[in-house]
Parts: sequence; structure tokens; C-alpha cells
Amino acid sequence: MCIRDSPGTTSMGARSSCFTCPVDHYSPDGTCCLSAPTNYFVPAAGSSEPKSCTDLVMDNYTVSIPRNRHGFVIRVIPHVCELYYSYEVTRYEDVSNGYLGGVRISTEAPAVLYDAGPHNFPDSVHVFKVYYTSNVKAVEQYSIVTVTLTNTPIQGVDDYIWVPHPREPTTYRITTFPANDVNLEHDWVWIQSVSAPVALNTTPMTTGVPRVAQWDMTQYASDFVGVDYTGIHPALFVTLPAGFRGPMHIRPITFDQYCAVPNSDCLETNPHSLIRITARTRPPVAVDDYFRVQIGRVEPVDVLANDYDPENDVITI
Repeated sequence: MCIRDSPGTTSMGARSSCFTCPVDHYSPDGTCCLSAPTNYFVPAAGSSEPKSCTDLVMDNYTVSIPRNRHGFVIRVIPHVCELYYSYEVTRYEDVSNGYLGGVRISTEAPAVLYDAGPHNFPDSVHVFKVYYTSNVKAVEQYSIVTVTLTNTPIQGVDDYIWVPHPREPTTYRITTFPANDVNLEHDWVWIQSVSAPVALNTTPMTTGVPRVAQWDMTQYASDFVGVDYTGIHPALFVTLPAGFRGPMHIRPITFDQYCAVPNSDCLETNPHSLIRITARTRPPVAVDDYFRVQIGRVEPVDVLANDYDPENDVITI
């Protein structure tokens, strides 16, 4: 049982364990939680006293922002205080790690807009001061803002790609596969390598050519299908043999930045997407025929002369 609680907490009439007073409430002596009076606010749960809206110096005001996020609004004035006074952000001042992002003053509210950079270093914390004045206190006050950049791995989504039916070995450039992946931070996608899923009974082959992988496909026991790729601005260059119909399966191993090994600034896509390539074979197009022949004579007619195949395949009857 809790008879006298510590400041910032209370109990149900000393008949229960102590619990923390919520935001906008405080407990000076541990007896009960009180609401903030007019012109005051309580910035955090478990507070022992309210703070005046005319004295807003707040330490360790922290916020987490995804990298590559532009225009993230950071309000440095408690909303309840804006009901009583008017405020204006006058300037800001970097304290540490300003290269992680840019700060600019909002023109619509007493706030700053944060433009997060593309990198998430092991110590991805940007600290800066935001100065402001109010209509009751012309002297500049400031809050210390600490921004922590976050990095979320890309979530791969499987792709189903159709290509024209090749009559001869043809190389296709495939760039659309990252478009449907879940990329919350709009990171660049870097192809680290490509592989064929083991579950598809394909055998990786060594070619000796850098950054090229080939596989013995089930449909072509004696043919090899080659895949090359570029890292940044990702593109797969897939060489398909003549008569390819598919499906062919490729699993690109991608990261959200260029890196030699994964780290907090370079996360591997999880899960990786599977690319399934199939040749689209369209049926021949038949065109009606009209012939004039003499009665009683046998004459050959070419009923395929005006018909055609979209992939230029040979048409037979």
C-alpha cells in the first residue's frame, strides 16, 4: 500500500500502489494529481510542478525523424500556451552534428521545419537551440532540441515481369522492380548482388566475369541465362535465350545505401523481393482470305500469306 507517494505520483486514497501522474497533471507532494493552472503547462508525465508559459526553457526536447524526410514540423511551443499568448521563432543555432539535416523557421506556426539528411550514422543525433519571443516576454528564450534520425529497412515486394517472346538471344534492361517495394525513407536502392533461390532447383554457375551470375534454368537444361546489374540507380540486365518462355526467377540482394557491410547507415532489404520473368507469347493474327478460281480446276492457295505473328514466329497450319 502507498500512504505517501513520491512527487509526480499518487495513489487511490492510499489504497493502491503509486502510479505516475499523466501529462498536463502534476503532484507536488505525492498526495494527488493536480491539473495545470491557467497560463501553465506540464510537459511530461510524472512531473512534480507545472511550468509557466512565459518561461519556456525546456531541456532535452527530443524527437525521432526518418532520414530523407523534408519539412518535418517540430513545435517548440506547447499547444496550451498558444491559447494564451502569441509566440515567434526568431532564430536557431546548431550545437552538434548539423550535417545530419537542415533547420528552417516555419512561416505558419511557432515551429521549425527539419529537413533530414540521407545518412544515419552510428551517432545520428543532431542538437540545436531554437530561440523565440512572446508578446509578454520580449527577451529571447530558447529550447534545446535533440533530433535522432531513424532508418527502417526496405520491405521487398515480389515482382511479376512479362517480356516479349525472344526469337534470338535478347538482353532486357529491368529497372521497375523497386517501384512496389515499401521504402518509407525514399532511400536510394543499391544492388549488392543477385542470386537464384535454392528452392527453385537452380544451380549457380561461376563465370569468372565480375558482377555476372548465371543459372542453369529448369526449362533449358543446356542453356545458361545471364544476369548483370548496376548498383546505384538499380538496373538488371537479363539475357534470355532464343525461344525463352520462362518463368525465370531472380532474387536481387539490395541495401538502402551503398556499403561494403551492413550497418546502421546501410540496411539490407528485409524481406528481399523475388522477380519472376515470363515471356508473353501472343497468338497469330488471322486475316480473312478471298480467292477467285475456275470451276473444274485444282489451284493451290496460300491461306497464310496475309496472316502474321506478333513475335515473328513461323506460322503453320
